[in-house]
Amino acid sequence: MKRRLVLVVFLAACAAQWMAASWKIVEHELTLRRGDVYRFKTTPVDPVDAFRGRYVAVRVAENTAPFAGPWDGKRDRWMYAELAAGEDGYARFEGLHDRWRPGAAAIRTRITSFNDQENIARLDLPLDRFYMSERIAPQAERAYREHSQQGTRDAWLAVRVWRGRAAIEELYIGDRPILEIVTQAAASRGPGL
Repeated sequence: MKRRLVLVVFLAACAAQWMAASWKIVEHELTLRRGDVYRFKTTPVDPVDAFRGRYVAVRVAENTAPFAGPWDGKRDRWMYAELAAGEDGYARFEGLHDRWRPGAAAIRTRITSFNDQENIARLDLPLDRFYMSERIAPQAERAYREHSQQGTRDAWLAVRVWRGRAAIEELYIGDRPILEIVTQAAASRGPGL
């Protein structure tokens, strides 16, 4: 009887872990399918993370939000940063809230610091990695580096936002997806090069 109970508890724990991991994947996919698209200006870099594969590390340029209420002094506080599209078409943050408000375009983010004089909070956004195939990530880095050496800084992310979640859909250089740029560069070099 005791052995059966241990087996049932073990199987329940395994199922709970599997469901938790599966739910994270489902949330990400739902965000990509149902979320509204916002554009964020970025500065990409390409590191190697042995545990996570290849990705292009990105830093969102707009990482502050106004905060109207009194600040309680707590750092690393989780809040929802409400979004709006600016006149230039890029996303900007309009304010912070303790809870997600239904229908609001907001990203759950961590507050890292607060400026009392200007009532502005600095955000640690969950938009720091654009994952790519290991085969093309080095070429994507090279394409970005060559583009940025020309003096233009027009890389940006297309991010889907849904119910407080954010998922990077695509990395763009100018108005072209990075995958298109890499594919075109490979085609111009010819086969086997």
